[in-house]
Amino acid sequence: MICLILVNLIYVTVIFLPIVLGFTMTGSSVGIPAATFNKLKTLRIGVVGDIDSNEGFTTQLEIANHYNVQVLIIPGDFEYTNGQKVLSDLQSHGFTKENTDIVVGNHDSGKDVKMWLNNNRTFGQVKFDFSGNKLALFNIDANTKFDCYDPLFRTGGIDGVLQAHNHNYQRFNVHGMMYGVFGTGTHDTGSGMYPLNSDTWQGNNCLKCITGKNGITIIDLHFNENTPKHFVGWLLGMRNEVLDGFDSLNHLQ
Repeated sequence: MICLILVNLIYVTVIFLPIVLGFTMTGSSVGIPAATFNKLKTLRIGVVGDIDSNEGFTTQLEIANHYNVQVLIIPGDFEYTNGQKVLSDLQSHGFTKENTDIVVGNHDSGKDVKMWLNNNRTFGQVKFDFSGNKLALFNIDANTKFDCYDPLFRTGGIDGVLQAHNHNYQRFNVHGMMYGVFGTGTHDTGSGMYPLNSDTWQGNNCLKCITGKNGITIIDLHFNENTPKHFVGWLLGMRNEVLDGFDSLNHLQ
């Protein structure tokens, strides 16, 4: 089982439970994502937070559709101006309560999220039709002392922490566990995105810190019986360029 924690650093209620791309793809250390893949062995998720009801968000959803993202995760903050329009855009691109999870951020209404997800604030465990594998998602309240959660994550077998709220991209490897900030939605763009005041967190160096660039992160969760369970990810920019790539089997470098 692969477990992921979804976080918004200001406020989260505790819950346990083809486009035509006319741009040349540039690779990374883990290559580029293939638009087609074996869905019996891989679950592809898309992650982006701090989004808004604008053309940029539509572009991000089109990128997700092009790469056949199966599950979309919004780790906080989507109701800055028109949350209902955001939810409508999600549905028009095939993302519904059946394959979408939304963390309630400080710019969001818990009532709206609960209503849209049909009283299911997070879809908890997702079971697959092969090998008895499953994906577990948890929304947590990380308002204060976020670092105190780390021992609990490790005890619970968590594989990654996905968060937003900071309007930029940050990726850390904290003793073998991925901590990521995916606030690359288009509520803010360019110089309006949050500055990077530090390249460390709790003594850990940022493996990739980017601001001023919007995009969406795609993560492939691999469940191949012949290889260790692992994940590979890419941050794709708005022109479909690869801004970052990482692989959990290579220490998330």
